[in-house]
Amino acid sequence: MRTAPSHEDLTALEGILNEKRGMHRIPSMDELRQIGAISRVSSMVDLASVAEELEGDADLSNEVQFLRDIGTHVSAKVKSHLVCHRGFHDTGDAIHRPIENTLPAFDQAWLSGLPLCECDIAGTLDERLILAHDESLQRVALLPDEVAASSGVETMNIAQIMALSLKSGVRVPLLQEVLQSACFIPGAQLVIELKPGSTNVAPLLINLFTARPEFIARTAVIMSFDLYLIHSVKARYDECCRVQAEAAACADWDMAGPCPVAKHPKFMWLSCHPTNPDPQSRHWDDEDDGAVYKRIDTADIDRILELIKRDSCKLDGIYVEYHPEYLAEKKHVLQRLAEHSQLDIGMWNVTPDSAPVAEELIDMGVLFVNTDLPRTFVQDLPKRLPKTLEGE
Repeated sequence: MRTAPSHEDLTALEGILNEKRGMHRIPSMDELRQIGAISRVSSMVDLASVAEELEGDADLSNEVQFLRDIGTHVSAKVKSHLVCHRGFHDTGDAIHRPIENTLPAFDQAWLSGLPLCECDIAGTLDERLILAHDESLQRVALLPDEVAASSGVETMNIAQIMALSLKSGVRVPLLQEVLQSACFIPGAQLVIELKPGSTNVAPLLINLFTARPEFIARTAVIMSFDLYLIHSVKARYDECCRVQAEAAACADWDMAGPCPVAKHPKFMWLSCHPTNPDPQSRHWDDEDDGAVYKRIDTADIDRILELIKRDSCKLDGIYVEYHPEYLAEKKHVLQRLAEHSQLDIGMWNVTPDSAPVAEELIDMGVLFVNTDLPRTFVQDLPKRLPKTLEGE
């Protein structure tokens, strides 16, 4: 059993935090004491490990400069199609970048000239929409051993979730807070992913759009791996638009037109490549139309068109899992989907995650290209770029 940290240990830790606080937004020692962190620090972390991790992290200011350089030097064509996956964040949850699905993660990307950011939403016990990728917040929590951190977000109310600090010291945002922020930044939009089975989210999202119609123009895409769910949300949205159109006496309104809002989100189905190894032991059923995480051969356009249309509801497109064959022997497949089937195409899990690959996909007709903006994102571009863009 570990003993409580000594006064010397706490002094050493305070020195480390003081040195890094300005760049990493780490809470002060008083804040840590207030939330009870110090009383449990010996059971949570090894002080030497904390020091080593913080010393090894790149400065937040350097990461933000890297992001700004991308916004300045990557072509407008590419930037307009890039989707910052969960905002500007570190895929290993390190705090030299903002934590995923937080306001700083989106604001930094938007303010750097990247207009599209992807987020994941969930519904709370008291029916509020928040941003969260996992079932719980344990992976990104400042105090992962706390009961609240390991509890399912759908079993907690908004007050409980707001009381939980994330690694960088910020809290989990409401979806409406992020959309409100987007309203103040020209061109900023969200790509919203609905998690499979989250049927409680559909009416909450439509209610939010009804109450705050200005948020609709700030939503570029609504998508899900759950084919049933995304059809359900699209049908609810279409019905809401019909009701609003009738109320506005738009008798000649066509669903494809601009009334009653100037711009509608695109509703898209997320699909997996047939070679996906299913690392999370998901349940696959390629024959069941209600299957979650459906694997699909993009060459089977007839099957895709069949799946994205249900009754009178038709989705706008499909988000495809990347595979190298799309830039080689199956290069024509994406072009056929985009040109001949009139489907909007998105691409996720792009590897290598780089500007040249993104540009090639965009030239083939892909409308949305997800990216985590690794340090190697622009390594193949001309060396005239600033040093922060030359990789590490």
